[in-house]
Amino acid sequence: RQHWMELGRFYDVYRLDVDIGKPITLNRVLLYKDTEGDFYWGHPFLEHVRVHATVLEHFRGPKVKSFKFKAKTKYRRLVGHRQEMTRIRIDRIELLDHKEDPTWTVNKDPLYALMKNVYAEKKCQGTNFAELAERVVYDDHYIPNPV
Repeated sequence: RQHWMELGRFYDVYRLDVDIGKPITLNRVLLYKDTEGDFYWGHPFLEHVRVHATVLEHFRGPKVKSFKFKAKTKYRRLVGHRQEMTRIRIDRIELLDHKEDPTWTVNKDPLYALMKNVYAEKKCQGTNFAELAERVVYDDHYIPNPV
């Protein structure tokens, strides 16, 4: 899911496997607006923006009921579902300088690195995704098969 996040606000997201009170870093930022009002779009993500947040609580969302019905056969089914959720607070939005900070987001997120390779080789006809998956770099070593 995508969220418009602002500093100091609380957001309810799908359940994250992180303990309460622990910090998390969100690397996949699609859009950033600076203090002057300029917008920056990523292709697909911005490499130099990170969002730091803290996990506040885990809870279950409201119950959603789904009802199945078939006419003239006495077939009725009622199914309920409650989504597991996590509440986070945005603590800091960090801008990285590519020249000074060698630890870019690409080195910490294997899915983003794979997508970046796909976008870079998008012009090539007949792209072999198996080869791209083998070339994903994660913390300066190769992931044998991230998919």
